[in-house]
Amino acid sequence: MVDEATPSRRERQREATSDEIKQVARQQMAEEGTAGLSLRGIARQMGLSAPALYRYYPSRDELITALIVDAFHALGDATQAAQVHMHTSDYAGRFLAMTVGYRQWALDHPVDFALIYGNPIPGYHAPAEVTTPAVRRSTAPLVNLLNESWLAGAMAPLDRAISPTVEAHLAGWAQQA
Repeated sequence: MVDEATPSRRERQREATSDEIKQVARQQMAEEGTAGLSLRGIARQMGLSAPALYRYYPSRDELITALIVDAFHALGDATQAAQVHMHTSDYAGRFLAMTVGYRQWALDHPVDFALIYGNPIPGYHAPAEVTTPAVRRSTAPLVNLLNESWLAGAMAPLDRAISPTVEAHLAGWAQQA
């Protein structure tokens, strides 16, 4: 009996090929820049026909979007992981750990960092319905930390400096994160 949660061999192969396509795309962007991304070039490097690659990513924009989503998820995971060993009430320590984790991720993944924070890719328009949740996931660890520290009173010395508008934004972001 096959477990419903266990991916089939075909699904595993499809995921592995998709991951390889994204890895080759990152290599290509490292060499040519983000604007130099070519699905035909990726297919050629992988030994696939261009039509075969288009079954995974029907357009260059869909591949770019997948890479952007992956990058934001990885960044969020890195900032979250950077502070998990800290005591939960050490808000300043957690904040510092998260910023160091953010910086380290950027240094370790320069192509992904450039993709999400670098120059725009000519002709590409990120679909907000796909990328906005990924952006929120990447910022959620920091937003949640700010909200936790605010609610715990750890930001009390800043209370006079933080306007009601900023306080409302923090609360709203925390609900969305």
